[in-house]
Amino acid sequence: MYLDLKNYTNEHLSGKILIHVDGIKVKEEEIDFSIEPGEITGIEIPLAIPKDTKQSIFTLHATPIVKIKENEFSLPKFNLPLVANISGMAEVIQGPDEDKITLITDYWAIRIQLERANIFFSRRYVEDTKIRSSFEIGPPYGFDLDRTLKFDYGVKKDGNELTLILKGNSIQVKGLRIIKNIRVVPGVKEVEHWIELENIEHQGSITTGGRVNTTRGGGLNVNPIGNFAKVYTPIFNKYIECDPTFPVMTQNLVSDKPEDWNESWTAGELMGEVNISALIWNPENIEKIKINQGFLSDLESKQTSLKLGEKVSVVHFWYAHSYSSLREVRTRWNQLIGQKEMSFEESLYGVQTTAPITATLKDNNILTKGTITQKTIEMLSVTPYPLPGKLSLILPDKWNGFFVTPEGKQQQIEMPELVPNSKTPIEIELTIPDDTLKSSDIVRLHFSGEFEMDFDMAVMLKGGSEIRIQEEKTEEQEVLMVENGNLRFKVPKKIGGDLIQLEDSEGNSFLLDSFPKVGPKFFMESYLGGIQPAMFHTSEDNPFAELENTETEEVSEGDWVGVKTTWINEKSERLKGQKYSISYLTLPDSNIIRIKIENVNETPRKVNTIVAMIADIALKGETSDNVIRVPGGMKNWIRNRVQKPFINQANMEEVWVRVEKDEVSLSFMSALGFFGSSTIFDGQVLLINILLSMMETEPYQTSKSEFVIMINQPEEAIEEVRKGLAKNQC
Repeated sequence: MYLDLKNYTNEHLSGKILIHVDGIKVKEEEIDFSIEPGEITGIEIPLAIPKDTKQSIFTLHATPIVKIKENEFSLPKFNLPLVANISGMAEVIQGPDEDKITLITDYWAIRIQLERANIFFSRRYVEDTKIRSSFEIGPPYGFDLDRTLKFDYGVKKDGNELTLILKGNSIQVKGLRIIKNIRVVPGVKEVEHWIELENIEHQGSITTGGRVNTTRGGGLNVNPIGNFAKVYTPIFNKYIECDPTFPVMTQNLVSDKPEDWNESWTAGELMGEVNISALIWNPENIEKIKINQGFLSDLESKQTSLKLGEKVSVVHFWYAHSYSSLREVRTRWNQLIGQKEMSFEESLYGVQTTAPITATLKDNNILTKGTITQKTIEMLSVTPYPLPGKLSLILPDKWNGFFVTPEGKQQQIEMPELVPNSKTPIEIELTIPDDTLKSSDIVRLHFSGEFEMDFDMAVMLKGGSEIRIQEEKTEEQEVLMVENGNLRFKVPKKIGGDLIQLEDSEGNSFLLDSFPKVGPKFFMESYLGGIQPAMFHTSEDNPFAELENTETEEVSEGDWVGVKTTWINEKSERLKGQKYSISYLTLPDSNIIRIKIENVNETPRKVNTIVAMIADIALKGETSDNVIRVPGGMKNWIRNRVQKPFINQANMEEVWVRVEKDEVSLSFMSALGFFGSSTIFDGQVLLINILLSMMETEPYQTSKSEFVIMINQPEEAIEEVRKGLAKNQC
């Protein structure tokens, strides 16, 4: 322990401090000091708390004794509570300042001013990550006589729960009692807080309400600890992810109507930490919701008429820190308040967030090489934040583009006024060169004004070739061959649903197969090869069952053309009777194949399916000299094949794997918003990639999943394609 001594006199002072701690033996009970006029000096007090103690609060008694001309004078005793760092603690302590108390647990240091009962919630040991809860009666708000009201407090324990109860009789409204409750549990990183109003003496009725402010402080703040790197706000049926430096999600702009909030929480990811803090509130009796920089700022209750003896809870919220993910925040909100039936994907993977201002291409994002194309950009903002400034287009190399306006074609235009939650159209004209070898690219809308902002729109590129689909035979086994000008592949018509014999226009092959023979290979008893689907139940003993009998046909979805193979599951006992289909779709002159998977459940059972797409990789027909690129925990890794087994860890955020050899490459991925994993296994005797997703299909419903493969495109195209085929784009 350290105590600071300051000499307020004009004389040199010396003496000693007598130290005593209840329940702890102090190594030095007398500590000498010598201090000059105006000096501040530190006194070190060595303490040793017994390891086996169950006591969490100790009191240090320090008595300064000053020596003046050989005489000793004893000064008033200083009493300081000490809190031991032990588990399972929850205590209320009062220090030298009798107007302040502190509620301490393993994870919380909650400070309360008894005058007005302002509450400061903070993580223990981290002083700057706190919010303040202040309360006033109204309406109207702003002129509050209760700011001088002093509250009494009491403590209630129920098992391991501790509830601090603060009570004060209002000066503002005669006969009204304000009751503030704070409930904690040792070892839990969540605190519950609710405020009640009670008519204690008014013989008629009292009509009133209340407003709580949960500010995180204001003014100049240069301390980075406790600042948010990102904030999350669930409004207008969207999950808005925003940088708090961009002041678009502020209380004067965001709707304060509870009906516009799809869920009652806000959250923030702390700067420099993988750590999310959240405020969750009960929407009952709430009339207005206000936020500051995306995080809850004010909750204003409806007015209530209270007869004598009646009590109402006007505001009720939970504040928690150290959530690991946004999914965990929503799960806790659902347990406390929501009681919402979340979809399988929501509960397993979370939700897809969006920016507060977005720009997307209307209808679709497919552009044709060698053409002049008219497109409409739709800008959408959740708030009316004013953005005076200029818009310009930043286009790929050799592209041309303009804004199309009533005055003609323009290189720049003024940013239009954005109407909250409404799409604002911007007409553009793009000229795409016909010699581009890319199958995807980025069209960037740049804003220059108060901020410099880029809105990236991923586009998919197609050529002028026709997609040719024809039937072929191999040893009397029928296949459908798909050719788009850049690649070709085959799908057996009657068995398996595999994608086989993938080649580029130069004749380079990418996959191995045994078609038309089916036999064992490595861990699969029924192997056909190429990219082979395996559908199995989560509790299946043998996930790699025999291949199913299938029906395959041509199919098109807008510009996407290919084949669809369908079967009724007969080989798996737990999935018997389930209808599955896989569509392999591509664009003219594209290097991309979409793999769309669907389960149609026509039974009264809820079915859980694991979908595995197993690719037997051999670039140019060989597994030697194949170079593997995978995302890691901190960076992307390049791995040369050696005589040692290898498997990369699955990554739910960067779902891709890439294999290269000379000038050819093969990439596996999922699009944004489609959830799965991509894992590559180098087993020495073979090199396989497994695309994996999980589907839960309710009775008489349909579930979908999707993956993408891409050949002979640069690594940076992976993110372009993932964005270009995102769930909200398809």
